[in-house]
Amino acid sequence: MTKILGCLVATVLMLPNLAKADASYSDSSATVTHDCGKDVNAAFDNASSTITIIGECDNIAINGASNKITIVSAKKVAITGASNEVAIEAAGKIAVTGSANIVTYVKGLGKAKAPKVAKTGVGNSVKKAKPAAAK
Repeated sequence: MTKILGCLVATVLMLPNLAKADASYSDSSATVTHDCGKDVNAAFDNASSTITIIGECDNIAINGASNKITIVSAKKVAITGASNEVAIEAAGKIAVTGSANIVTYVKGLGKAKAPKVAKTGVGNSVKKAKPAAAK
């Protein structure tokens, strides 16, 4: 019970910052690329989409289902929905709510080896991934 309450508090604390999205996207079956070099905050309300987020982001909010998302770097990432696959290179905080979301990260931001993680729901997974091989 304490663990669930802690995850809910962490998610709620992230919401005010995520509401300040500089850019927002809403579509289904779309291919979207967002550059945080132009807008550091972004919100996505998508389904069955492929989303690529490049640059150094502050806050990324993802709401939807069956999306494939790649994020280079974000201070805070909030994922809500079902069956999303999210690959993150570097993050400070990750909050996952919903079911069957699969999130991988390579590293934390700065000196942190891993991001702070809060997850609620059923069947959600947040795991460390190996860095992509250099080409």
